[in-house]
Amino acid sequence: MRDIKVLEVRCANTTRGCEWIECVGTLEEHVAKCEYTLVECTNKCTVKAKTVFVMRKDLEHHVQSECPNRAYKCKYCTEEGTYANIMEDHDNLCLKKPVPCPNTDCTLTLERGRVVEHVASECEHTVVACKYHSIGCPEWKKRKDIRIHEEDDKIHLRLSLNKVSQLDGTVAQLNHTVSQLSGAVEQLQVVVKQLIGRTEKEVSVSIDVPDFRERRSANDMFQSEPFFTIPSGYKMKFIVYCSGHGDGEGTHLSVYTQLLDVPYHDHLQWPFRGNVSVKLWEYETIINYHSSEAKPGGDPWEGTSCFLSLSSLHIKLASVAMRSWYDKRLDDTLHFKLAIQENEEIH
Repeated sequence: MRDIKVLEVRCANTTRGCEWIECVGTLEEHVAKCEYTLVECTNKCTVKAKTVFVMRKDLEHHVQSECPNRAYKCKYCTEEGTYANIMEDHDNLCLKKPVPCPNTDCTLTLERGRVVEHVASECEHTVVACKYHSIGCPEWKKRKDIRIHEEDDKIHLRLSLNKVSQLDGTVAQLNHTVSQLSGAVEQLQVVVKQLIGRTEKEVSVSIDVPDFRERRSANDMFQSEPFFTIPSGYKMKFIVYCSGHGDGEGTHLSVYTQLLDVPYHDHLQWPFRGNVSVKLWEYETIINYHSSEAKPGGDPWEGTSCFLSLSSLHIKLASVAMRSWYDKRLDDTLHFKLAIQENEEIH
């Protein structure tokens, strides 16, 4: 029987040009180094998401000259990357690449990075306004032509005189407006003084502290939104320590008020003189402001650390809940009433 290994066969790459014909026994060795075998690009490039294969004999040329993933440096600047990135992305942005001036009649080619400056201040074909545009000249011409127009002193002198006349009228109108505004300001100042210059002024404020039990468990400090004694008067906020503060920590509800600053600070008399009545159901305390530090930034906050014992408060909440069992919010919300009274005249 004839040994099969001595049978002659052709290379499988015959259709690509390989002319090798040898015995079967050497086929495997030949295919491993056949110059016509398809091999994957060493740069892992793809075309339409498919891996690129080239004949082994063409691989070096492909990697060096054709592969989109080959290393490439922009020929205009120092930017480096793949051939595809440089040519498809960077090339459209490269500031060193020569490009033509966008003005139709200009024949200059210059670096892309200088185009804006060239068009704005150099190019003779850029259409620009007459330098007397601000005084009413309507002319727009190419830079190379506008200079001749600007030399016409007669036209521009007439425009200058017209502009001066207009400005005189405008100044007169502005002076009249300023005079009117000054009068309005004086009237407003009188109104402000009337609003904040009365004695024994009093204002009432209602403040709710929701979710009391949760706040007490978290040792929370509740701060109200700022409020005013009167319009354009003193500005305050109300502070409640739900689990107590200072001497009342852990045993009492602590309540305070704090003065806040306002833009019209200098129109108010400092320190603040007055009283703040804090009421919760039938429980009430009076916060007296007579300290020389009763002003924004002063210390301490005014109030009491032992307004109401927490045990009495929970009994009261339970009582309220029994009377209003259908409204669960009443069982866990504290409804404070504040009455602020100013005792001193404000100048």
